[in-house]
Formats: sequence, structure tokens, C-alpha cells
Amino acid sequence: MARKARFNGSPINAKQQELSEREQALQREMARCKRLIEEAPLRARQAEERREQERVEQSERRHQQVVLRTNTGRSPFDASDVLHGTGDEESGDERPTKPRRAQRRAARTQLAVMLVAVMVAGAFVLFLLVQLIQHLG
Repeated sequence: MARKARFNGSPINAKQQELSEREQALQREMARCKRLIEEAPLRARQAEERREQERVEQSERRHQQVVLRTNTGRSPFDASDVLHGTGDEESGDERPTKPRRAQRRAARTQLAVMLVAVMVAGAFVLFLLVQLIQHLG
């Protein structure tokens, strides 16, 4: 009997026990990996749906901003909306975008109109000044 007890504690049995524990751990790890592989398409689909939802929400926010901007009454000489970027102001992590070509063209047109208006006003003042001098002289 003493021999049998010693035999259970032999290095071969200990090694066999260690190998069986490692085998069980590897089987658990394989089962976990299989579950991950099976869940991967579902997770990818969910991630794509989240990204699409974020794109839709961002598009809706931009649309609402444009609608809000177009519905506000403003003077034709108010250049604040032309000079400010139309990018998302709440997202600070992105680099600032430069004005689009249409925005730059609108700003140049507005500048030209303002210059013509100032020149016309100046010519009118000059005309009135000449008339005043002729009347007094």
C-alpha cells in the first residue's frame, strides 16, 4: 500500500496531471477563440451600423444648421455667415477646414458689391460737395 501511495505521487503522474490541466486550459482558450470568431461578423455588422448611424446623425445636424441659417433673416450686407466656416463647431479634435470655393466666391462677390457701394456713396458725397461750393460761390 505504501508503494501505491508513492506511485500516485510519482513525477510521471505529476507531469500527466500538469499536462491534463494545460490541455483543459487550451480547450477553454480554443472555445473562447471559436466564440470570438463566430461573433466577429455580428460585431463587425454592429460596428458598421453604429458608424452609419453616426454619419446619418451628423448629416442631419448639418442639414438642421443649414436650414436654421437660411431661415434667419439677415441683411445682404451681413457677412458673418460667409466668413465663418460651416464645419462642425462642436468637434474640436478635427483640424479647421478652409473655406470652400463657393464660400470664397461669395465673399469676393460681397466684397466687390461693398466696394462699389462705397465708391457710389463717395461719388454722391463729392457731387453734393461740388453743388454746395457752386451754390455758395
